[in-house]
Amino acid sequence: MKRIRKKILATTLLFLSASAAHSDQILNNLLESSQSIVDSLHAGYQVAGGLAAMAHTGTGVAQMGVVAESGALITGDQVSAYNNAVQAMAEAEYYTAQNFFLHESEKALERMETAIENFSEAATELVITTQVAERAEAAIESGDSQAAQEVQDFVEANQNILVVDQETVDEYNSSLEDIEVESSTAAIWAAAANSESTVAWANEIAEAGEKSFTDVSTSYFSQQSGLAAVYWDDVAFAITAENLGVWANTTDVLLAGADSDFFENGPAGKSYECFVYGTDCE
Repeated sequence: MKRIRKKILATTLLFLSASAAHSDQILNNLLESSQSIVDSLHAGYQVAGGLAAMAHTGTGVAQMGVVAESGALITGDQVSAYNNAVQAMAEAEYYTAQNFFLHESEKALERMETAIENFSEAATELVITTQVAERAEAAIESGDSQAAQEVQDFVEANQNILVVDQETVDEYNSSLEDIEVESSTAAIWAAAANSESTVAWANEIAEAGEKSFTDVSTSYFSQQSGLAAVYWDDVAFAITAENLGVWANTTDVLLAGADSDFFENGPAGKSYECFVYGTDCE
């Protein structure tokens, strides 16, 4: 299911790239300006050491301007560039609303993948019903009592493995419900991260309240209402699936599912032998 995660996150790539480029420039400026002073500092130690050594031994009289030519002197431009870079970094916000939204989506995707694994395990045990349905359908279509007898013989001989276990059904049902909850949770946060206006609004609320997305108290999503919220001690931000235009009904989900790899690789449209053993596939 990693493909699902990659597909959701890929939609934020362009927006993330633009944000990262801005942040990286601040970081680059800090590196360049600080390294410039570090280089001068190193040169200062080196030239001071050389001058002192020559003074003690009388082995060299420095020509005028040696210090200046060594690059050891720190200029006003270096100081301004460094201080400006420090100020910019102090005011920079690297973990923004978008990062927080994506992180929340990632956590829900991981839970969803666990639910899908549970679903697959339970569903695999129930796939035997496909074989029963195939044999029963063939017998009915033939109208032949002999075919019906063959179905009876098959069921009688394999009754122990054909009986559906209620515990398996409960796991199947609960895992599907878990997938619904976690997929919706992942989707609402991903949709929020994809919305430039939502990200900007959330950042403005955090800034106005002097809050950071690194110290959020809690986050919350209600599938029933479609409300996603972020809470600090005395500040909150909320958005809904309706506001983001991402409410999906049963038809929407089934249409998306019909085109999914998960459905296409499942038992629908395949014989039991094809799905389970990879044989008699047409």
